[in-house]
Amino acid sequence: MEFRVAGSRFTLFPQIKHEITEGDLCDLIPEPENPHDSCAVVVTVKGHFVGYVPQALNLEDPIIEGKPFKVKRVDDFGLELTEI
Repeated sequence: MEFRVAGSRFTLFPQIKHEITEGDLCDLIPEPENPHDSCAVVVTVKGHFVGYVPQALNLEDPIIEGKPFKVKRVDDFGLELTEI
């Protein structure tokens, strides 16, 4: 599974993108207290909040099962992740 992280431009990502490289491991953390989506999943890289798993993918097996993901690509607009 691969996906583009949602909402990166609303996080500190623009300021920290130079610290993130292809291959960095990501943490996907459920956020059941999110007032907009109780199934929301936060994405962090190197301890930095960089966005969310796209809402349409929140309930996909690799996300629910806690499969590991890494950074596939970093650009000025955000991140793409891929399952390891």
